Amino acid sequence: MIENINAKIGKKIAQLRKEIGLSQNQLAEKSGLSTEYISRLERGINAPSVQSMNVLADVLRVDIRDFFTFSESDWEIEIEALVVLLKNKQGKSIRKVFKLAEIEGE
Repeated sequence: MIENINAKIGKKIAQLRKEIGLSQNQLAEKSGLSTEYISRLERGINAPSVQSMNVLADVLRVDIRDFFTFSESDWEIEIEALVVLLKNKQGKSIRKVFKLAEIEGE
């Protein structure tokens, strides 16, 4: 299941990157992440950390929640992805995610 989540998030990162016309190299340069890491994220090999997602969201000009917007039928996968990202995180990161969820629900 986690591999499926990583693949979906990776495809979403690639989609968002392509929508603004960036190559993987350009995204890596702008984000300070390595090209290899970007490639591994987009192929679903690595799961992005919350910190990496913050950086990527800034460069791609999206909200972090956009990485979890797959389709209406994928809510279970979105929830599972949040659980994976929040596992072993401290309270501040968890509160940020809950705050985003509250804003979205308004």
